[in-house]
Parts: sequence; C-alpha cells; structure tokens
Amino acid sequence: MTQVLINDMKLDAIKELINISSGNAATALAQMTSKKVDLEVPSVKYMDIMKIPEEIGGLEDLMTCIAVITEGDINGFLVFIIDKEAYLKLADVVSGGMNISPESVVAEVVNIINGSYLSALSEMLDFTIDVSPPETITSMMGAILSTFVSQLSLTTEDGILISSNLYIGDTRFKGYQLFLMEEDSLIDLIKRLEDKYNL
Repeated sequence: MTQVLINDMKLDAIKELINISSGNAATALAQMTSKKVDLEVPSVKYMDIMKIPEEIGGLEDLMTCIAVITEGDINGFLVFIIDKEAYLKLADVVSGGMNISPESVVAEVVNIINGSYLSALSEMLDFTIDVSPPETITSMMGAILSTFVSQLSLTTEDGILISSNLYIGDTRFKGYQLFLMEEDSLIDLIKRLEDKYNL
C-alpha cells in the first residue's frame, strides 16, 4: 500500500463540504422524525487505517456498521459506525417506538446522511458517484475493518474519518463516517480540491 498525503488546508476544505451537507441531512431527518435534529461534525481526520479502531474505541469493541460501496469517480466504501447500544437506541428514537426492524430504520437515517455528503461532493467537485444498497454488520471493530480492507484490496494506507454528533430531540448519538477510497480516487479528490479552492 502507498501513502497519499492530504494537508490541513485540503482537510479543512473537505470539512467545509461536510458541514454544508450536514445541514441538509439534519433538515431531511427532521422531516422524517418530526423532531428537532442537529448534525454536528466536530472533526475530520485523515489517518492510518490501522489506527482507526483505537480512535473509535478499540479493536474488540462491539460496533454496528452500515456500509455502502461507492463507484464512479470515487471507488471505495462509505461506512457509518456506531456502537451497538446506541444503534438500537437510535432505531427506537427514530421509529417512535414502533415495531420496525432497527436495520431498516437506521439504514434510512444513514442513507439520508450519505446522500447529503455524496451530493455535496458531486455538486462542488463535479463528481459522478453511484452507491450500492446499504449492508449492516455488527462485530468487533477490528474484524469489521479487516473485512472492508480485504474486499476493497486497498492500495492506500489511510482513510478519512468523520466524527459526528447527531441530536434528535434531546438525545445525542455519537457516530463516525469512514471513507475508504482507492488510490486513484483519492488522488483525483485531492486534485479537484486544489482546483476548486486554489489550495
């Protein structure tokens, strides 16, 4: 694997795109839940893939991930990560306690968030991105990460980790979005950021 460098200015540009799209996601989720919704993005980090589990909690922490494959101008995975207990609570809050499968409820929430992020990338950087149906996996964080790395045969050492605070009513949910990209896609993303923001 090789290391593709993203400096702080480019990371700030990515965070700006994400903050814009987070507002759109919060509006859509508020309409879906009929509750006040805020989606804050405290940090965006570009880091070694192997260090991501310890950043989130640990290799053996039980997490639920909702993953989609991205294709087109960006080939890779976009993975929403939340601990198992918070995942079940999120499903209950969003469904209003109705008897709906947690997988369906949270997948719809993640579809809205993913759609907002990817739409922002598409519109601002002139990307074409196709997305697969979501897949939900619950396992230890180390095992989950190994699955995605092996499936994608990643040629880069790093990923973009987005830390998110999702507020629905008075309840806060801590989650993460992990963007894993093939080397060519990451290089293209950096080039378009340079052109768009004169970095």
